[in-house]
This record gives sequence, C-alpha cells and structure tokens, in this order.
Amino acid sequence: MTQFRPIALCNTVAKIISKMLARRLKGVLPSVISESQSAFVPDRLITDNVLLAYEAHHFIKHRKQVRMGYMSIKLDMLNAYDRIEWSFLRAMLRQSRFGEKCVPLIMEYVESVTYSVLVNGEQTGFLQPGRFLRQGDPLSPYLFIICTEGLISLLKAACSRGDLQGVQMGQGMDPLTHLMLVDDTFLYGHAIIQEAHVFKSIFHTYEHWSGQLVSVQKSAIQFSPNVDEGTREAISRILGMPEITSHGTYLGLPTTIGASKKAIFNSIIDRAKVKVVDWKPSLLSKAGMEVFIKSVLQAIPTYTMQCCLLPIQTCNSINVILAKYWWGQRIQKKQYTGLVGTNYVKQRVLVVLAFRISKRLIKLYLACKSGGSSLNPLLIWLGCTRPYIFQMATFGQHSWGRIRATPGETC
Repeated sequence: MTQFRPIALCNTVAKIISKMLARRLKGVLPSVISESQSAFVPDRLITDNVLLAYEAHHFIKHRKQVRMGYMSIKLDMLNAYDRIEWSFLRAMLRQSRFGEKCVPLIMEYVESVTYSVLVNGEQTGFLQPGRFLRQGDPLSPYLFIICTEGLISLLKAACSRGDLQGVQMGQGMDPLTHLMLVDDTFLYGHAIIQEAHVFKSIFHTYEHWSGQLVSVQKSAIQFSPNVDEGTREAISRILGMPEITSHGTYLGLPTTIGASKKAIFNSIIDRAKVKVVDWKPSLLSKAGMEVFIKSVLQAIPTYTMQCCLLPIQTCNSINVILAKYWWGQRIQKKQYTGLVGTNYVKQRVLVVLAFRISKRLIKLYLACKSGGSSLNPLLIWLGCTRPYIFQMATFGQHSWGRIRATPGETC
C-alpha cells in the first residue's frame, strides 16, 4: 500500500479556477517564500542552488586538517504531495499573511476533491480525503512550497537559538544550513551528536504538523574526512540514514567534480546519442533537422553550461554528433562528414556553424550568469560565497572582468 497513489483529475472548470488562483498567487511569492527555496518563485533560478551546493560539498569534501567536521544531509520526503494535511496548509496560508477572503477561497478549491472506488466494476460511493494536493494542478506547486516554509521556519528558529551552526565556508560568509528546491532538500551542520538530535527533533515536529514523512531509505548523510568513525556511526544511527561518500547529483548536475571532468559529463554525450537514434535523419526534412538540432540536441548541454565549464573534449564530441546528424550519416559508421567550420560549401557552413557548441559559447553562458548576479546582489549563494569567490575585488569588478574575459561574445 505504500505505492498506492490516488489521482484526482481536474475538470475544465477546476482548471480555469486553478490557473486564476495560481497567477494571482505567483505575484506575491517572492515576499512570502524564503530565499533558500528557489522553485516556482519569480526571479529565482535553480542554478543558484546548484552553484551553492557545489561549493558547499567541495568545502566539506576537502575539510581534512581542522578539528571541526561537517555533514550534509540529503533529505527525501515520501510521496510529498500526497501527504500534505489540509489543516496544516490552512495554518501556513494564514501564517503567510494571506487575507481572510483568500484563504477560504483556496481551501474551498483544495477540499473539493472526492474519490469514488470501483469494486467489481460497481461504484461504491464517494470518499472525502483529509489531505493531499492534486498532481499536475497549476496551483499545487505554489501551495506545496508554502507548506515547506514550516520546515524552513523550524530550521531558522534552531539557528537563532544556536542549536544549529550550519556550514561557514570562510570568514565573513553567511552560514549555510539548508537548500531547497520543492522537496529536494540539503541540510548542513556540524558533525556532532547534539546537532544530530536537533535535526531529528525538527523532522519529528515537521512530520507531526504537516503529515509529511521522511524517507530514510532515500535520504543519506555525507561527512567531511576529518570526522571520526565513531561519530559517523552514532549520527547515522540517530537519524536512521545511511552514510555515503558523495551525494552524486543534485538537480541534474554533479555535487562534486574530480580530476576527470570528461568522465563526469559523458552522460550529456550519451543523451545526445539516444536522441539521434530515436529521430533518424531520413524521417525529417532539412528544415525539420535544423529545428531538431537547435531545439533538442543543443538544449541538452545548455543547462549544464550555465554552471559548469565543459571540457573541450566533450564539446568536440557533441559537435561531431551534430555534424554527422546534419550530413545524414549514422554515428556508428566512421565515414567522412562535413565537419563544423570547414569550407566544404560556404552556404552550408554558415548554417552548420550555428549548431556548434564551442568553448566561447560556454564562457558566454557563464558570463551571463555573472552579469545576472550583479543585478541581484542579494542572492543567497552570494551571501554564502562572496568573500571566497570575490577576493581582492568588488563584486562588480569581478562580474565585468568575467564578461570581458569572453571577447567577441557580448555586445
């Protein structure tokens, strides 16, 4: 029964009401949702969480020669949307200072769900649930991140009391205690027994209030190398979570990058090859192939290029895939292709050049990230990493210096 997930479908009228409420709710989210939650909030990017998570795990991984050890907890909730208590949702809406007319309107829509069970093909009546958010509803993501403010409030209260210290990556930096993207949560703290008990108490309180349940099988803990074995076992036993050496990926990108970047980013090349196999060139016209390359194949590495500097070998491999697909030849065959950038046919080259994934293009993505950050200097990842990244220069000098390092790409 743990995998039983009832689905409530929305009719046309419900979808119209949901979209109207979602559009109005979206405008006030920046003033309601904490800066550590970057999902579904205007003017916030998930790449900010990716960058900060990478810096935090890099710091924890290389924490060897000092006394104080750190830990990072990857928290996973069991069937997150299905377990939200409606009473908790109503309380969080009121706590977020929504109006007396707005809260009943939202709750009336949420509580309109009913289930009907068929037994041997016959309907047995209707059931009224007491918790659950509709999957695929435009309003559900916004309501869920409002509910996650309950967990964030508990973490902030523990920090203000001094029960949680978080991870401070250097002098003058803000301590980092948590990162959230919907229900994908990272928690950070000192690797000591006292903080493990504090985290355990916070989990129990949040579960009791919201109806959520921590999935200890999918959650995990990573310790810095200077934490002794006895402390690791004790903390893992208290939280009931296994210990791992690395969290792997977070939001589709690696949390740590070793010496061999090419091996880490091979998944991008594999995904491009799978797409090419599914869409054979013989099935598309030249115009269709151009749209497919620009909309599908080139979009695969775009997300990664916003945060990471891809190795030149990875770029070349992607370029070979794009060129072979454009010239109508299969990847498995080692035949001559009109490689990108040659003078095979001037008109063709001008078209194919637009497909190229170059190091300059990657630097342009990174420059845009830096320039966008300068427009919003209050981002959470800047407060936690500013003195570390922008040493010996102001933030503006560093941002424009990064942009100037990409000559010819900006205008």
